[in-house]
Amino acid sequence: MREMIGSGQFDPETILAGGAKLKATDAGALLPDDYRDKGRLNPENLFVATMASVHMLFWLHVAFQMDVEVETYRDAAEGVLTALSEGMHWVSEVILNPKITFTARQQVMPGALARIHELAHEQCFIANSIKTKVTAQSLTAVPWIGASAVAASSF
Repeated sequence: MREMIGSGQFDPETILAGGAKLKATDAGALLPDDYRDKGRLNPENLFVATMASVHMLFWLHVAFQMDVEVETYRDAAEGVLTALSEGMHWVSEVILNPKITFTARQQVMPGALARIHELAHEQCFIANSIKTKVTAQSLTAVPWIGASAVAASSF
């Protein structure tokens, strides 16, 4: 729902199931600064957050099926907004940067970690519904040896 509240000002609001209200703004690439509320979420950031959240849920599902014991999963995902033509943009890539820690008795090799990311992406119905490239770059703390392993997968 968009309401005009004054000359050149909009108040976009989305009402979610259950009545929760979400205030949003347009991306900086689409509107001048004077028309945006930088304190509100924009649809592009919400898209990136959605991809990160759904990937995490499928990742955890696959990991638990493989008896992988996860201590924490945090992601600082980023999106790439790319110009198509004059005035048109799209989110061309979502870069996931999950930091995953495992229980002290868990040993997860970088190859297995990359495979879990691949399986999570393959099983994700939202990822299968978009043309945006999704890349997972993992920095994983492995407590049992106190080291870090890096794995990157592009889907």
